[in-house]
Amino acid sequence: MVQAERLLDRALAHYSREPIAGFERRMVNRLQLEAGASATLWRRKRVAQAAALVTLFAITAAASLFIGLYLGQRQANVVWQHRLNELTAISAALSSDRTPQPGVDDAADAGSVSMGPNN
Repeated sequence: MVQAERLLDRALAHYSREPIAGFERRMVNRLQLEAGASATLWRRKRVAQAAALVTLFAITAAASLFIGLYLGQRQANVVWQHRLNELTAISAALSSDRTPQPGVDDAADAGSVSMGPNN
């Protein structure tokens, strides 16, 4: 406010007569409005910068999460495929192994036990 008055006094010093009634008050009001508009503009810029920063952070976090999940799922798929291959190989090895075992009727259903030749 003091700076605005000094500026106004310097500007009015060039006039030889008294300023028009209310001119000084209008000039002070105008300077105050400009100062208020400048502060409002500054606040808006800061809010816009903060919003841009938060948006950038959210996009970065989402991209990191997506990439992490994608790579993790891909690694899990490789592990499960490896396990499936192992189980398939074990299953194939067990099904081809048909050595006769005592007490097992090979003609009966798989997993049944023979009670002997009389039963």
